[in-house]
Amino acid sequence: MRRIIAGLCLLLPAPASAQLYRWEGVATPIDNAGRGEDFYRLEARASWPKEAVVRPPASLRIDLPDGTVRSQPTARGEGPGSRRITVLVPSAAVRDLQPARVRVRVGLVDVDGRPLGNPLLADIGQFPTPETDTPPPDLGPFGWGRPLPEGPASLPRRAPDGSIYARIPGKTLFAAAAEATVAQVAARLPGYDPRAGRSDEFNLEGPDQPAVGLTFEKANAYVNAIARADRSGVAYRLPTADEWLTIARAGRPSAFWWGDEPTYPAGANFLGPEPSLATDTTAPADGPGFEANPLGLRHTFGNVEEWAVDADGRPARLGGHFRTEPASPLPPGADNNPFVGVRPVFDLDADRGTAAAMSALRAPGLEGVRARFDPSTAAVTLTGVVAEPSLRRLADARIAALWYVAAVANDLSTPPVPEGRLATLGAVVARRAETSFGRPQARTTLAVRWGPTLPVEGSSWWANLYQGGRHVAHRLIERRPGPGGRLTLVADRAAIDPRRPFAAALSLGGPAPTADDPRVVSNVVQVRP
Repeated sequence: MRRIIAGLCLLLPAPASAQLYRWEGVATPIDNAGRGEDFYRLEARASWPKEAVVRPPASLRIDLPDGTVRSQPTARGEGPGSRRITVLVPSAAVRDLQPARVRVRVGLVDVDGRPLGNPLLADIGQFPTPETDTPPPDLGPFGWGRPLPEGPASLPRRAPDGSIYARIPGKTLFAAAAEATVAQVAARLPGYDPRAGRSDEFNLEGPDQPAVGLTFEKANAYVNAIARADRSGVAYRLPTADEWLTIARAGRPSAFWWGDEPTYPAGANFLGPEPSLATDTTAPADGPGFEANPLGLRHTFGNVEEWAVDADGRPARLGGHFRTEPASPLPPGADNNPFVGVRPVFDLDADRGTAAAMSALRAPGLEGVRARFDPSTAAVTLTGVVAEPSLRRLADARIAALWYVAAVANDLSTPPVPEGRLATLGAVVARRAETSFGRPQARTTLAVRWGPTLPVEGSSWWANLYQGGRHVAHRLIERRPGPGGRLTLVADRAAIDPRRPFAAALSLGGPAPTADDPRVVSNVVQVRP
């Protein structure tokens, strides 16, 4: 008996093995003008083995997102040998769903419901969705620049007046690498004339030459003027005599930064038997031709004298000038010659630099950002949480406005987008009052940022307004979500008073009577008058 049954089994055709291996493009909507269902038509690429025999014809098993299963006969001519299989998915089965929930499983089955091959999964990518103008995710990198290294170093960017400043090691002091020029002083002190009060024949008026003829009062006026013009908040000043000697000698105990020998034509423009310049004049303040000292400062000795403040708060003129004998670069007592200029300095400790960085970060969206300034590296470290990566770039740009910052370590973090969030509502961009059918209404337009993937086209979007226990909802005024970045809220003034704060949120598939309704798919934004 067993042999007879086995023989009969060998005579029956084996189930066909059909392969559905890809979808051909995006589904096409099929609207039903009557009372029937609307569908999306999907086309799958199929392959059948040559020996495939299916009687009666195969059908399709369609598993929908809500767990229901539909059976659909294959279209005429789409059986064995056909390379195309048409699938009809009810539109209502995939609309009003979060994109991740759009999952339709399709497989070929025989008359007994047995699979004839592998199933094929259709997700949100196989259905038409609104296009958005949301940029691709901003993955960085964030931060910029390089911290100052240990040892002598200058800030990489120039001050607003064009000067380079060097960090003085071991201190929170920064000094100009060169004396202020004629052009720089003239731009800040109206009426400044480098020839005023002079009867000499020296050529000292070039725009790049160091400023001369500055009284102590004019030198202070200049540093105060550049402080007012610098929006970064730097407080420029004259150096003290002790500070000046430290930076001029580069911290060395010798009389000059190159040693105790007074003559050094390569590094100082002094009057002597072998003058540094062929003509008796000053050298360009920041130009080549003379070596900088180990801290990166030029002309600390020679060229022009420089104003400082002694221990008793009195003016001091230090460094000598191009008509000074090199053996006496620091002549004692008063000196009324006009060959005196200024080299500004400023203090920048951790507290002052941090306060300036925090002030620069005053912008919407950066409220949770904290900054820390390190004067030894001239670097700012940013910590905290911001809503999105674009705000990390905004923080970078805000700190870049502080010219003395050499680098930013951007350690800000952005929280993951909450599950189910499809849109982020932003600030009010327009308000309008109008009357519709005799009822006064208020229209409020908000900025909106749509998620990169939205629900299937034709889904039902609702705007919800909440105020004092009252709830007003309406379908979106916009034809559909997507490009444009605007969202309009409409409410009867009798229901929602636009002169008082109210909350707003978007929902999918229907109104959301409360802000914690599971249909809410945006943040809940507070709208203020």
